[in-house]
Amino acid sequence: MNTDRAAAPDVSAATQSPEADRFTSDERRTLSVLAFLFLRMGAAERAARLYEALLALIDEARQEDETGSLARERRLALAGLAAARLDAGAAPEALASIDEALGLLGSRAALSTREAALHLLKAQILWALDRKTEAHAARDRFLELGGAGAAAADGLFSDGTNGDHP
Repeated sequence: MNTDRAAAPDVSAATQSPEADRFTSDERRTLSVLAFLFLRMGAAERAARLYEALLALIDEARQEDETGSLARERRLALAGLAAARLDAGAAPEALASIDEALGLLGSRAALSTREAALHLLKAQILWALDRKTEAHAARDRFLELGGAGAAAADGLFSDGTNGDHP
């Protein structure tokens, strides 16, 4: 009886191509959802680590992307990172992240509601840093860009106010 088996085909070359090491947009989106869930569950530090990893993956993908289509994905990851850092008590780092996200918008006059919400997050971060005047300005910018309205800004700041009280 012959016990020799046919050798298994070598698939290592196919699985080790440069494309195999890259994350797809769906895989990055899945990581983003996981980071958001960590944030919502109160695991801000875990969420921040995932957002940081996601940003690294986006930066790696951007090197191959000629169209700049990853800018929105990067902006959302930066906003998530800012929220996670704020929840983790790292407001100065949160401010750096949100400023970078807002910088990616450039000088566009019209922003979507989602993009305008970056100003709302910035207002919360500035409030946490006890920079009240700047927090008011960021809140006002959110409202003038078509934010959810003054009623939605109630309870915006950590003291339960919308910043109108000294």
